[in-house]
Amino acid sequence: MRTPHQRAHRREVRKVGAQRTRLHQGVAQRGRLGRAGQHRQPERVGGELAQQRVLRATADHVHHLDVAPGDLGDVLTAAAVLPAGGPRVDPNDPVFLPPGDMPERIAAAAGLRDPEPAVVVRCILDSLAVAFAEAVSDAERLSGQPVEVVHLVGGGSQNALLCQLTADAVARPVVAGPVEATALGNLLVQARTHGVLSGDLAALRRRVRAASRLHRYEPR
Repeated sequence: MRTPHQRAHRREVRKVGAQRTRLHQGVAQRGRLGRAGQHRQPERVGGELAQQRVLRATADHVHHLDVAPGDLGDVLTAAAVLPAGGPRVDPNDPVFLPPGDMPERIAAAAGLRDPEPAVVVRCILDSLAVAFAEAVSDAERLSGQPVEVVHLVGGGSQNALLCQLTADAVARPVVAGPVEATALGNLLVQARTHGVLSGDLAALRRRVRAASRLHRYEPR
């Protein structure tokens, strides 16, 4: 007889599949810590680090982007009204991994000359959204299970434009939040381990939803 945690494991990933195929696709397979015992298949999309560095550079007047820190919201607003189908880059390109000169490297990879900050930011967000869509497609193909909703957690979930562009690219709803998903997950697992909380994986997730402010973005 299976325990509730074992049943949760089967619901999370019913088929482990071939490691070689997943590694070829850049998808790792890890057993999650805790009692639920389920596996997760994270796919690394490195562009969000590039986005964070460019936005930080923009806010700090770095790399010749002449934008005051308080105007960052204006840059995102200007990026939102730019037409779709603009320049994009591959966020997973190794050229974007080292720090420094990030806006210049992205502009060069996209073939942009002396671009406005909004153009660079929109290029980054469009590129991330397409990369997320490819990751969702890979996850469906490798797991054999459909993805109905995309959950965007961490710092990127605070960027409304990124969330909406992602929903548009994946053609599925995006639920943004919680921002501190890693910390909350670790806290709940530790609390259950020490007997402070009880319940299966679904119960823990309900606690997170109840304690978090989540935003839903529908594809346009």
